[in-house]
Amino acid sequence: MSKERGPNPVLERYMKDLKWKLFWMSGTKKKLLIDETRAHLEDLAHDIGKGDDKAFEEAIKRFGTAKQIARQYKHRYGYGKKFTAVMVVMAMFLAALTLPIISNIPPIGEKEKDRNNIETLNTCCGVNSVVFTILTFVVIIFAGLKGGKWVGLIVGGAAFITRSFILILWQVAFTLISNFVTEKLQSASGMNLALDITLSGGQICGIMFISLLMIPAGFFAGRALKKLRKEELFGGK
Repeated sequence: MSKERGPNPVLERYMKDLKWKLFWMSGTKKKLLIDETRAHLEDLAHDIGKGDDKAFEEAIKRFGTAKQIARQYKHRYGYGKKFTAVMVVMAMFLAALTLPIISNIPPIGEKEKDRNNIETLNTCCGVNSVVFTILTFVVIIFAGLKGGKWVGLIVGGAAFITRSFILILWQVAFTLISNFVTEKLQSASGMNLALDITLSGGQICGIMFISLLMIPAGFFAGRALKKLRKEELFGGK
């Protein structure tokens, strides 16, 4: 057990760096690891010398850099609830932007310019959907790689629930709009608009298929990383 000693600048810089690299770890676990690391380095430095700067530099050299130690701690204890919560919020936000809300508007209008504008809007909505879908998968996979397979599963599940919930809301809204257009605009163009703004069965199946893929994406990413770490540790055996 280490005695009370004054702060050493080399040790304090190391601990500050380690604490920052453990930012996502839960507070209680992080404090425990920081205290244990500090006590270990203090004891090691005083075993090496008199606890001066050179002794602490040598102790840190033997123990490992802050980056190496932080990586070991995170691999062993995970990132904590703070990291999971942030990843869930990010995945849900991005997932909410992935569905092509208004990409089915028919190119109607008296002027060709108006029809071209609607076609451009449809194209932009489609591109937007693809871009945000890719970003959502990136966040889910990142969560699995950093936080582990169960964190990846939680984040992927949150994205799936978000997309499914919003899809239901939009389908209800599209149906109401379709009914309104059909009732108020008794014309051929009105009927076409009512039919075109709703999502088809094929579109819904495609959206749900992509949504389902989000659930296992982070899980398998975390599982693959765990397997890779075992191979590195045991030399592929």
